[in-house]
Amino acid sequence: MNNNEFPKSIPIPEKGPETPNDRSLFQQDIAYRERAQRLYDNDYIEPETKVSPEECEQKVKKFLGLITAFEQKHSIEKLLAITELTAKNAPDHPVREPARKDLPAIGFALRFLQENTNILPEKYIELHTLFVRLQRAVGSINGGKVDHS
Repeated sequence: MNNNEFPKSIPIPEKGPETPNDRSLFQQDIAYRERAQRLYDNDYIEPETKVSPEECEQKVKKFLGLITAFEQKHSIEKLLAITELTAKNAPDHPVREPARKDLPAIGFALRFLQENTNILPEKYIELHTLFVRLQRAVGSINGGKVDHS
């Protein structure tokens, strides 16, 4: 695989967690990653050559559309307001969990722009900053707290 080629599938571990509840969460996570991979494959897989500047601009517009759609569907303010959440309760959270599920497709799109287009570094940094803003709004769970930094 060369540097311009995206792996055709996301590796899935052969063995999951041991407890039934953890196994269910593990299977859900695999399903989310597979869904994100399908969305990426449908919209972003291109020939191995870099896309033209016009196509690059179209991909940038599509990426910005993904960001806008995410922000319309998920309130950034509500996501940032979530400060306490355990890993056990996270899959049932009505605000954070749907947003967490939607992030991978945006990440794959950003990766495509970086690896398969001649996007200017300044433009990539601008788009990456928008994506990081969404990641931080969703945050990560660490010891019963949601870390938004």
